[in-house]
Amino acid sequence: MIIRPRPIWFYFIAFSAALTLPVMAIAGYMMWNLAEAENARLQNNLHDVNRQIIFALERQQGADIAALRALATSPALRSGGIEAFRTQANAMVDANDALTNIILRDADGRVLMDTGSGVESDLPPEFLRPHEAPPELSGIALGKTFAQSGYFISTPVTIAGTARYYVIARIALPSLNSLIREQMIDDGYFASIVDGNGLILARSAEGDKYYGRKLNGLVGNLPAAFTWSGVNPQGIAVFGIFNRSTMSGWGVTTGIDRKLLSAPLRKSLLWLTTLAAVTLAIGCSIAYLLSRVLTAASRKIVTAAVELGEGRTIRAFTTPIIEANIVSTALQATSEKLRQNAEALGSANRMLERKVEERTAELAAKTELLETTMSNMDQGIVVIGPNGEIQLFNKTAADLNNVPVEFLEQGPTIAEAIAYRRANDQFEHTDDELKILLHREGVVTGKTLVHERERRNGDVIEVRTVPLADGSLVRTFTDVTLRKHAERHLEYLARHDPLTRLPNRVLFRERLEQAVSYNRRHGAPFSVLFIDLDGFKEVNDRHGHAVGDGLLIEVSARFKSALRMEDTVARLGGDEFAILQTATGGGSDPVRLARRLLEEAAGNYRIGDIEVSTGLSIGIARCPDDETDIDKLLRQADAALYRAKRQGRGTFCLAGADDARHQAG
Repeated sequence: MIIRPRPIWFYFIAFSAALTLPVMAIAGYMMWNLAEAENARLQNNLHDVNRQIIFALERQQGADIAALRALATSPALRSGGIEAFRTQANAMVDANDALTNIILRDADGRVLMDTGSGVESDLPPEFLRPHEAPPELSGIALGKTFAQSGYFISTPVTIAGTARYYVIARIALPSLNSLIREQMIDDGYFASIVDGNGLILARSAEGDKYYGRKLNGLVGNLPAAFTWSGVNPQGIAVFGIFNRSTMSGWGVTTGIDRKLLSAPLRKSLLWLTTLAAVTLAIGCSIAYLLSRVLTAASRKIVTAAVELGEGRTIRAFTTPIIEANIVSTALQATSEKLRQNAEALGSANRMLERKVEERTAELAAKTELLETTMSNMDQGIVVIGPNGEIQLFNKTAADLNNVPVEFLEQGPTIAEAIAYRRANDQFEHTDDELKILLHREGVVTGKTLVHERERRNGDVIEVRTVPLADGSLVRTFTDVTLRKHAERHLEYLARHDPLTRLPNRVLFRERLEQAVSYNRRHGAPFSVLFIDLDGFKEVNDRHGHAVGDGLLIEVSARFKSALRMEDTVARLGGDEFAILQTATGGGSDPVRLARRLLEEAAGNYRIGDIEVSTGLSIGIARCPDDETDIDKLLRQADAALYRAKRQGRGTFCLAGADDARHQAG
């Protein structure tokens, strides 16, 4: 592997960025905040100027209206002294430089007095309409020059509750310019006063040039206050605010030159550029020096590392960087230790090789023993991997599953093995087995699953499945056919008479319980017949037990031939038999069966070379006619049997019958 140290330019760029970028970021952040603060200060000044102008305007207009209202209360008007009122009006005009003249008109719109000379002709029409009160404040009244332009305020003179006269004062428009100038507007700021129609009444700059014009942007219904950006009448791009006077309805707009507004930001950018240049120069110088030192040290460390990787002994080196010197010393010590470890490792490897050879031979012996053991096991064993592949098996497992050894040696999956058995019509797996093998359903690590598989030839295989922690399955197969046959034979003997092969008392009672349960659910009647062989004891005593046993076997055969498949005949012990006759219709069915038994089973029998004869006594009980309880039903049948015996044998009796009319022989 080739290891190359990083070039000097990499460290130069990294150090330069680390030294300059944080300083420039902090400086830029501070200067941006300063510029924003200065910008906010200028805008606050703009709002302050606007509020000052509105305040001065409302104060002046309020003073003018108050003076005019005071004049309107003159006693001269109430007494009709127009000339005396003129004198008072002239005195008021002389005392106020902003007033140009005062006009008096009556309710019919006629001008009765004017302190000026012919200026009444520029009165707005709404001030001269008969019987109408003029507005308290008018818009601009244009004159030939700015100095001759003005606006009007009006107040009524009320006598006896009726407006008889209206006193109207004309105020020179230039007085508004003086009002704006008194607010000491700074350079770069602009202010205008407009009437309700948006006409310029006064401006802080060149007011005489732009009065009477529409102010840019003031079109339509304007809100009481808003901000705007645009070009003012002088063609200067400004940022402005507009506020409406609540007293007069006039508006005051103030603006600031956008160059002045952006000056703090430009100044901050200039300072930031200068600072960036200086910081970059200093940072690059320092970064270059550091890069040279670090590059030299890294080259020596890389060279030492390569030599260490090649197994060579490293000599210590020195650099201006203390940490690099520490690494040099550590690398030298490591190289010496690696040399010593290599020698020790070689010795250990030789020893390990000997142990591996010994262990391999031991494992080979154990493997041979394991293979021999598995080959001679009576049980079949198969190991199925986590992915379903068959990893291990023995020949017994192949034989018990009817799968060739050659097929299993190919390492098929369990799904392929199942498909093979399907294709060869040997598939005998149950649904539970498929769920375990293919889907691992119900598989829990450490829990052994046991089930039995019965093959078509009658053999029974016990299959045990043991799940392992890694997802594997260990399956064992044991042929339990003999054991199962023995169990079944024992179960048969427990329920059948060994001599006649008929059901015994245990099996007869089970079937009787089933018949009672079926009767309760579906109302199906049945009958129980108790039978005793007449003369059986004499046969036994005269000819011996062998002949007696032969007679019992032959009688059992005739009983079975006389019954239907669904009926049950059982030997209860000795010469006592019982029959369960199901699905009887009415009371004649057990009677007919009893007569058939007397005809077919009673009579002569040849047992070997000996001929013997026997008769039958039969007691009959019916369900549900006689009883529905099992024990009571059996007692009734037994009682009927003994009644038949007392009446002469070779006959039958029904349960509950007291005379011969219910008997037959």
